[in-house]
Amino acid sequence: MRSFALRLVFSALAGLAGSAAGFALYQLRTRDEAVDSGVGELHIAAPGANAALAALIGLIGGKRGPILAFVAGAGLSAILGTKVDESIQALISGQARTSSADSTNSSHNSE
Repeated sequence: MRSFALRLVFSALAGLAGSAAGFALYQLRTRDEAVDSGVGELHIAAPGANAALAALIGLIGGKRGPILAFVAGAGLSAILGTKVDESIQALISGQARTSSADSTNSSHNSE
């Protein structure tokens, strides 16, 4: 059980570090577009969804899990940036709007 807990902690930390490193690469790769829009600074950040996916990959990866988590986090963030986070937020906000619309319709129908 202790080895699982250590693998979980190290995979989460490695996923976070890899996600931050990959996001820095993503910003450098897309810097030309950002300079044109007036934003030229690098921001130190780690997209949360990418870090979580990387940690999950590391957890599944066994003894080499932390290495896999770092590589997965770096790869996901370098390629996708914050697109996964934005998709999740859009999905959540879309569900929130749908459920509030359903509750509004049901209250109007009961009158």
